[in-house]
Amino acid sequence: MKTQLKGRQAELLLKYPAVATIYGQNTSQDDKIKMSLSIFVQVADGEVMLEQRHPRSEVWRNSATSSKGVRFESIVPITDANELLDYTILSLKELFDCCPENKVDHVLWTRRYYWINEDGKKVERELEVVVLTKPKDKTWKQLVQEGLKAKEERETAYLRPPTHTPELIGIKKALSKSPPVKMHVFRSGGGLRVVRIEEKRKLIAYGESPTLEDALRRANNDFLKIRPRKSEIEYLTGQSFASSNIDAWVLRGQTIDLMYDSKFSSFVAILEGYEDQEIPDDVQKMAEANPGVTIYHTSRGLDFATTYYQNYFADGSQPMRAFMYKVRKQGEGATFWEAFQNSLTAPSIEILE
Repeated sequence: MKTQLKGRQAELLLKYPAVATIYGQNTSQDDKIKMSLSIFVQVADGEVMLEQRHPRSEVWRNSATSSKGVRFESIVPITDANELLDYTILSLKELFDCCPENKVDHVLWTRRYYWINEDGKKVERELEVVVLTKPKDKTWKQLVQEGLKAKEERETAYLRPPTHTPELIGIKKALSKSPPVKMHVFRSGGGLRVVRIEEKRKLIAYGESPTLEDALRRANNDFLKIRPRKSEIEYLTGQSFASSNIDAWVLRGQTIDLMYDSKFSSFVAILEGYEDQEIPDDVQKMAEANPGVTIYHTSRGLDFATTYYQNYFADGSQPMRAFMYKVRKQGEGATFWEAFQNSLTAPSIEILE
């Protein structure tokens, strides 16, 4: 349970009286267990405009106390006259799809907790209210558009090179050592991007992070003996979406090896991973035009048989026998960022094992 100074809480209740109204709707004088109240104020941004509340009650666990309970969330728009507007919505974006934005002064995002003991009895009740205010220089709908743009950029980042490509001199110094040093990049079981720089199988620099770009930065700083910032977080898992096209390669569980060729003053990147075996378009069209007939064709020096079955399963779907094969791609560049991009566009060479 969170605690808040009474003076600060009284100040916020005076400034946002609708919070008291919400509190009154969830309590009564007959309650045997009083509900505690916590109030927080946050300036809304594009990200929070797209965040969704949980539509139903959910079992919740307090990680600090290991208590179990039930949590209810609601989003309540408030007018400049401190009146509550009645909209059943799951996000602020959804709110401004149906509500004129000039009617809303601020929004209350409420979370009610009912903590339960081992006997199944309610032992604590808590109301947490986040007051979301609008920035002075933006409208609510501008915030929604910012959120949608950021979401699209995040979801399509796997198609583009990294937006920030610092030199990271420590990595170049490490790879320039003699005898040759190699950097190996892979994804951990928890999804972290891991960078290991080794000399004769001895680890000389290490970095791990939810994204490849930050893992490279950490490995660079580790080699240069730059102490981590106090605010630097140690992550347990990686993010589930890619920050760039080269990060997407690692996210899919594939690897990168990087070396420095001092003779040509260039970096060499070797990517190893897997590609899908695809049915050629002409073979697929021929098979679909002749259901049940096996079409023989050759790909990658191997013989394949493709047969199309109409309504093979009761739901009308057809069987899929997809499989993958191992490949290697190699690229060079004056910087390792350039080598990464050149390796991604290089032709795939099948690895026969």
